[in-house]
Amino acid sequence: EAPVADSERLTVAYAEPLRLLDDLRGAGEGNAHVGRRRGFSRRATLFGALERWGRASGEGAATVTLEVITLTGWVPERPA
Repeated sequence: EAPVADSERLTVAYAEPLRLLDDLRGAGEGNAHVGRRRGFSRRATLFGALERWGRASGEGAATVTLEVITLTGWVPERPA
């Protein structure tokens, strides 16, 4: 059997940016970029991003698009 790849785009509205960060961390995407900084971000960086979130979203909610990719592969059962 051949492996199967599937993807789905989800659009989600987050009223609070920390919920988005929590969901990303829960999915193992806390800092997945290859060229990422190895140390912690400065506190001012996080608070600056939170401030921009509020200005950009108007009412406090921002919409993000996530792409979920699922890869499935299997081997046919062999007789014992």
